[in-house]
Amino acid sequence: MKATTITIAVSAGLSSASPMLLDHESRPTLDPSGFAFVHTFDLSNAQSWDLLGSPNNQTFSSPVLGEDIEIIGIGFDLSLSTQNGSWLSEAAISVHGQLNIHPGAGDDFDTPSPMHYSTGGIVDLRTLDDPLNFSIEDTTINIELFETFDDQADTIDAIYAPGSVLHIAYRALPIPSPTSAATLLTGSLLLVRRRR
Repeated sequence: MKATTITIAVSAGLSSASPMLLDHESRPTLDPSGFAFVHTFDLSNAQSWDLLGSPNNQTFSSPVLGEDIEIIGIGFDLSLSTQNGSWLSEAAISVHGQLNIHPGAGDDFDTPSPMHYSTGGIVDLRTLDDPLNFSIEDTTINIELFETFDDQADTIDAIYAPGSVLHIAYRALPIPSPTSAATLLTGSLLLVRRRR
């Protein structure tokens, strides 16, 4: 499965390698009435180690309400520092393996002092020029902190300072009513019977 990459522009520089750029100042944030749930991941003191999928990377999981959900918004308030020659632009967050977030896009330098990145609220993914349709057929939201370029394997590249948070807004997708499901099943059985 191919992941969608977004860059939410929160710093002076922008990454030209990213296929989609979001400018939080020109995009509306979510109105609280526009979604059912927001989950906040506390990333305080979390660490980013290696390339996506490495067993060294820190992962977080959270149960969701409902079995099928649609992610409709992303927001963050992060303070990020790097070490071992890793750049801020290399730190990324994967949401359920389908969406990659690059908070430090364009900051191609390392710093032992935390740099702050914020979306200024939750960015509504449905308002993009090319809206994201991002649904999960699972009972958990999974995130992974990773590096897009691994300067040194098996070492910490980035650290999220205390108070760093990632917000994910989602809504439960409608579940077909028993009557609708029964109608579909009956129609399917009639088609099968008719063909014989």
